[in-house]
Amino acid sequence: MKDPLSLLLALLLCACSEPPQSSTPDLGLDTGGRDLALPDTGVHDTKAPLRTGVVLRGLGFDWQKTPHRLNKLGAMVQGKPQGQAIELELSSLMEGGSWSTGQAASDKVEYEVGYTAVRTRAARFVEGTFAPIQVKGDAKAKPEVVAQASQKQQLSLTAVGLSGAKQVVLVLRGFTIDTDLTHEDGYTNRGFTVRLQNTERQGDQLLTTLLVRVHAGPVVDRDQNLESYGATVTVGYTLIALDSGQVATKTVGYELDLPGGVEPKQPPADATKALQSFGGLSSISTALVALSGFEIYLNRGDTLFPGRYLRAVRVMNEKLSLDPGKGEASLWTDGYYSNAGLVTNPTKLEFTADLALIGLDDPDARVEDGSATGTAGVGLVTDTTTVTFE
Repeated sequence: MKDPLSLLLALLLCACSEPPQSSTPDLGLDTGGRDLALPDTGVHDTKAPLRTGVVLRGLGFDWQKTPHRLNKLGAMVQGKPQGQAIELELSSLMEGGSWSTGQAASDKVEYEVGYTAVRTRAARFVEGTFAPIQVKGDAKAKPEVVAQASQKQQLSLTAVGLSGAKQVVLVLRGFTIDTDLTHEDGYTNRGFTVRLQNTERQGDQLLTTLLVRVHAGPVVDRDQNLESYGATVTVGYTLIALDSGQVATKTVGYELDLPGGVEPKQPPADATKALQSFGGLSSISTALVALSGFEIYLNRGDTLFPGRYLRAVRVMNEKLSLDPGKGEASLWTDGYYSNAGLVTNPTKLEFTADLALIGLDDPDARVEDGSATGTAGVGLVTDTTTVTFE
């Protein structure tokens, strides 16, 4: 039987959440908040208890044969404490419409969901999900109407047991985009955005602005009725509470020109990575980096056929390196979008990522990066793995 506090929390969260749309794929999205503390063993040490958590490091998808229209896209991480370990559920979602050649044939996708698993005494982790957002746009309007929404969100720290924390950081744990709202087979696109912006704490409330954008664009070979396009976007979050330690945030980004032609040799995602650095840090020996938002924008400006089919996309943080003596940290970010096919139009890509570096003031802290990878047909795939800390 649940204790009274857990029951009260569940009732409060259910009352504040809207049910997801039936067309939104189930990625195991918990609409409440869950504190990922290890179970109480009855031995009460003077130190804070060891707690586990997980944050999203990124996602990647690559169709094996040809580009497709965007139908469904997403990834989500979820953690379940298992003694001194944490069991992870890593969900990926990828569906496309017909091929860029117009065929309705089978294809498979190579997928990746990146995560950072943590065990520490210095932080507490709470997972949750915002109510789904429906956005609608009109790519043929003058001026164009983009399918996007900017919504104020308010999270009660008291309701999830974090009201006494000195610092609380809000980061993404995943998202899903579903175009079934208006286009069951998807549409060609100009990019997408998921961002948590202007996050601030007011007493025991955490306020943030959730910005989502799904941007359709026309292509020369197909009329997709883009005067009415939309999507349902669901965003998961993780609250990270710190009683000590350090948090540094920054927005990074770059632009890429990807070549077109007949079977062009577009650079792979590994060739598009950029080294990012943080400075002015305290002498921290353990840290993790999480995403609080990102944006992929294709072919900015008023062009005749700005839309693109999707062949590959990647948003990932990796290879965090700390120099405690100098108070510096560096990592690689990867933002990539390809429409490479038999005949490919050149693409201008703008990539932006909002990063949060979280330093853990805890000699017992353990951090482990990993990924779930594989090959799948269209639809939802969930990988389960257990991370055991030394």
